Parts: sequence; structure tokens; C-alpha cells
Amino acid sequence: MSLKEAEEFLLKGDFGDGINLKANFNIFSNGMIDMLFDNKISLIQDLSIAKKIVGSGAALMSASRFSESTKGDLVELIETTSRIQNLPNIDSETINQKYPLEVLNVPETKREGLLDIILNRFEENLSASGVNTKILHSEITEENLKHISESLELMFEYLPLLSKDALNAVEAILPIKSGVESAFISTTPLVIYIDQTQFKSTLKLADAIFHEALHQKLLNIRLSKRLLRPGYNDFAGIPVPIPWGNENYRMFSVGRGLAAAHVYVHLTLFHAKGSILHGEPENFKELNQSYTRANYLVQTLMMDHFRHELGIDGLKFLSWLKTSLSLISNQNEVKELINKRNALLV
Repeated sequence: MSLKEAEEFLLKGDFGDGINLKANFNIFSNGMIDMLFDNKISLIQDLSIAKKIVGSGAALMSASRFSESTKGDLVELIETTSRIQNLPNIDSETINQKYPLEVLNVPETKREGLLDIILNRFEENLSASGVNTKILHSEITEENLKHISESLELMFEYLPLLSKDALNAVEAILPIKSGVESAFISTTPLVIYIDQTQFKSTLKLADAIFHEALHQKLLNIRLSKRLLRPGYNDFAGIPVPIPWGNENYRMFSVGRGLAAAHVYVHLTLFHAKGSILHGEPENFKELNQSYTRANYLVQTLMMDHFRHELGIDGLKFLSWLKTSLSLISNQNEVKELINKRNALLV
């Protein structure tokens, strides 16, 4: 199987078909918005009531798409900001019309309405992870837009099908100044956060956009698939040791480990294609890092004491990731580039 066929494999079936997954997301979130805006119940006036009725995650996910009184605030916020235009060498009409990726570009002094809700939720999410910081959104320059355009070109050069699929999952980039390279959080869906530092490298920016868009795709998967067992709790299960990111081992929940495995399997293919096409040292470094992390996470999550945290669809999902990684790493060209002796190292 070629790398092109591996790319096509990652777009098929229950976990790969991004078009249907996004349709599920739209049906769910639009239905939730309609219910929360029903004048007879006015649930949006008391989000705590909404949580009890529809569940915390669902209520927060839906609420992130509007303010207290207006539907479609995210759409309005997007429509008032800069649109990426004139993307050369790729199907810019398709990007702009069918798979839009907007850049939220507002004055750095403005923090109100939906923007304030989004930034507050991001800060709350970081705080829950032990990172206490104030997020500053960053105004976009022409140079930033140029770097984003170049990164999208690179994505389409490497993986045209998966890039189109990933961009379909999200709607906007919010540039930030935070110390966090990039992020996605489920309580502000459709938006990905990219730190200004990532705009300095076309490859790193492309990696970040692809990485965070894949988290939205996983959120879409989780709306209709039981990836984790009934009663699963992120904070109560056996943690997965993570041997990168700090001098000491970090710990991920099984849910977070599964999300990371999903990303790094895709990034292994992304950087494998880049290494073959360009062969730059940065490509090789990113390939080995992505493969190392994907391999470690998949093999670790296959262990019995982590597998029991997965639901019936989660077991199938993990098997699908393992098969996908094998299809990529067993390519002769990729085998030569991956240093498998470092499979447990960063």
C-alpha cells in the first residue's frame, strides 16, 4: 500500500469520514441551540439548568456558539474579521466556499461578547490543567496571513485529501499570546488557538493547524461513538505516563491519550510525506517525533489496564489507529527514515 492509499484509508469508515462526522456535529449543535433558545424554557438564562438536562459537555459545547441573546455569534464574529484570500497553487475557491478557514482578527484591546466567553473558557481549561495564565488575543498582520496561506499550501502539497477533511472540521483560527503553542478545547468548538510564535515556521504552523483541527474531528467522532466506557472519568482512571514535554514524566488520562494517539498517527503520515518530498532535517525530526509518540501511545493504550477504560467503539478506534500506523510505517521509504530504536523516546 502506498502513502496515498494510507491517506485514503484514514478517510474511510466510521472514524475517517469527516464529511458525515461534521454533519453529525452540525445536527447535534444546531438542535441544542434551538432548544436552548426556546422562549418557553429559556435555558440559556441559567446554564446550570441546561447542564442538568442535557449534560455539562453538551450544554457548554452548544453555549460556546452564541451569546446570551443572539444566535450565530461565532458566525457574526467570523464575518467581521479578515478572510484568507488569494491562496496560490491550491483550490482556493474550495477552501473559501466549502471548507472555510477564517482568522479572527480583532483589536487587542477588545475583549467583550463572544470573544470574552471564548477566551474565558480557554483560560478556565488551562487553569484546570495547572496552567494559570491570562490569554491575549493577537491582531493579525499581513505577514501572518502570508504565513497561514503558505502553511495551507504545504498541507495540500503533503496530504490534499486529509487537509481538506481537517479544514472542513473547523471554522476559525484565533491567534493568541499565551506561551501555549497551539490548542483546541471542546467547550469552544470550531475554533483553534495558535500562538504567535508558531507563525515563524511554515512547517510548524501547518503542523499546528492540522493537529488542532484533528481534535475537532475527534470531538465529532465522540458525538456518535462510545470511545470510552460508561461512567468513565478523566480524573479517576489509571493515568497514562507520557515521556515527553518535561524533564519528568507527565500523566494523561486515557481519553487524552487516545486523542493524542489520533493526532500523532496522522502527523506521522504528514511528516513522512514531507520527508519524502523535501528531505529537510526539520522534516526528519518531526517524522521521528510523531512516529515515536504515535507508536508509544498506541502500544501503551493496548495494555489491558488501559483498554478496560475504552468503550466498544474505543476498542475499534484503537485498532484502526494501530492498523493505520502500520500501513504508514511499513512503507519501504518510511522504514528507512524512522529510527525505530528510539520508539520510546522523544
